[in-house]
Amino acid sequence: MGIRSDPRPHEKGHDDIDSALLKAIVDAAVDAILVIDEVGCIRMANPATERLFGYSSGDLLGENVSLLMPEPHRSAHDAYLRHHLRTGERKIIGIGREVSGLRRDGSTFPMYLSVGEVRHLDHRYFAGIIHDLSERRQTETTLRALAGATALGNADSFVAVCARELARTYGARFAFVGVFADAAQRSIRTLAVWAGDGYAENFTYTLPGTPCEDILTCRMEIVPSEAAKRYPHDKLLEDMGVESYFGAPLVDSSGRNLGLVSVMDTKPMHPNIWTRPILGVFANRIALELERREAEERLRQSEAYMRLTLENAPIGIASADLQGRLLDANPAFAGLLGYTREELVGKRVADITEPQDREETQRHFEALVRGDIPLSLIHI
Repeated sequence: MGIRSDPRPHEKGHDDIDSALLKAIVDAAVDAILVIDEVGCIRMANPATERLFGYSSGDLLGENVSLLMPEPHRSAHDAYLRHHLRTGERKIIGIGREVSGLRRDGSTFPMYLSVGEVRHLDHRYFAGIIHDLSERRQTETTLRALAGATALGNADSFVAVCARELARTYGARFAFVGVFADAAQRSIRTLAVWAGDGYAENFTYTLPGTPCEDILTCRMEIVPSEAAKRYPHDKLLEDMGVESYFGAPLVDSSGRNLGLVSVMDTKPMHPNIWTRPILGVFANRIALELERREAEERLRQSEAYMRLTLENAPIGIASADLQGRLLDANPAFAGLLGYTREELVGKRVADITEPQDREETQRHFEALVRGDIPLSLIHI
């Protein structure tokens, strides 16, 4: 539906507001544009207004503009307008500010409202341009949530918070993060599952015939509606009553696919320009965290192996700090000198060196610390 103006008769010249040029410009506008009169009644509304608030122009024309405002502004708007007409004081007119809008379905959304005043043939009109801030706020909220999850420091908590915030970001009922459960990459084991209003038990499922399988080839899968119908062999979608599905792979820095992240809802989800970028940000950050956790686990295993090797080595091995104080020693080293490990820790290398060898040992140690020699065995 194109631009509509109130058909009720007004003084001669009022119809100029419905000129062909103005109609074309306003119809093409991406932002909502409204024109109200001195008593707050809507005289014109463009198609973007219809889409944004969920009304047809026919429903809006002649209605008070407060219809599109939540409380307390709804009740106070007419008084604001009368105050401006009487005093000329401006609160929004000519300034613009962030406010909330009220859709026909009762939901509210953030918007930036710019209002200008127009005088035409002894009439005063107010033209409002409304820019929907929902997507920007969604992005800001998502990034704050991701930053907060990162600050947790614990990988398991981070993944769980990401699952929860993904569901909240898209207004979806379900979200989960999963990794491959087998070497053949034919099944997924979830690490965190958000379901409705809390975390659910983790589970394992097979990939063939699911939208998750398509992620491996498409890199990102967006199914706004009829997901269960599109994937009739996915019993999980049917059991959960899933209607829509967004998913992305978890790819590490080497390009290796670790698993996937998925968002699902029991009603259609409507993609916007931020749907893919936000999903990609979460997927990349989760993959980075999983990669870091893998690296830490490999390091722990390496350290455990090294500790086991040192503990059972037949030769004496000890470590010292840059000042030459012992940090640790294996059983063979302690037994060789007749000390316990606890007694050795904190002693200087010079303390356990024969008096005639101390000067040479100290020179050798200092050269090792400076890097003058790449490797040294200090004989005590």
